[in-house]
Amino acid sequence: MTKHHMIIAISAALSSVPALADDITISTGYAGGSYHNVLGNNLGQILGERGHDVTLQESAGSIENIERVASGDAQLGFAQADAVAFWSDRNAGSSVQIIGSLGSECVYIAAGENSGIDDEDDLEEGVKIAVGDQGSGSAVSWQYLQQLEDDYQETSTYFRGGVLAMSQVKGGQLDAFLWVTSPENLDHKYLRAALADGSGMKLIDVDDYSLNEELPNGEQVYEFRDVVVKEGTFSDTEVEVPCTSVLVIASEAASGTVLEDVATAVMMNSNRIQGK
Repeated sequence: MTKHHMIIAISAALSSVPALADDITISTGYAGGSYHNVLGNNLGQILGERGHDVTLQESAGSIENIERVASGDAQLGFAQADAVAFWSDRNAGSSVQIIGSLGSECVYIAAGENSGIDDEDDLEEGVKIAVGDQGSGSAVSWQYLQQLEDDYQETSTYFRGGVLAMSQVKGGQLDAFLWVTSPENLDHKYLRAALADGSGMKLIDVDDYSLNEELPNGEQVYEFRDVVVKEGTFSDTEVEVPCTSVLVIASEAASGTVLEDVATAVMMNSNRIQGK
């Protein structure tokens, strides 16, 4: 083989070797939660099959994920759509790319039976509502709802979560408790606690027109849905609540290869990512 032919052969061999794919960090959520254990693990596996070296980074939730992605500390993250809208309103000039959505999460409010709260119109001055820990998805949802509806700003907000806070609603120390979860999760512990016989609580409708708002990409932040919360033999129990999308977000600095592979994964393998 001549030197010229050898060079051509080596060049051809090298050209057949696939280029190394990008390293990807996904900012997820707390260990054990669905953002980390389900969405993060499954999306990571799919991207790994595309040749990417993927690292899952635990976080406190949507806001921390958005901040990491916006700063470029992570290439990808998961966030509630209302958290993206809330963050974007406070960070003009900074942005993240919305790749697609992976299902929905809805905002539920359980009020004490003796609280005087029958629907969302009663969430006003004098009402004491627990919304989860500061920075949690439920707390951010409530803060965004307050931004959209002035009356909610008159309530007294307590950054408390867990069944303990729900017991304080039953006991009358608090008037209401808010949480966010998938509308498909009828086995959620807060939902079961609120609907249990003798719970001292009731679910209320939240459907104020003022809660209509759009994301930076023009999509609605909330969709009002009649969600079945308890299946019955003769009839189901429903509540009307605002639901928001779970978004996959990407850094503005992410490469075209990463964006293409993530978009393909979300479009073609949404059920697999959600663990369905």
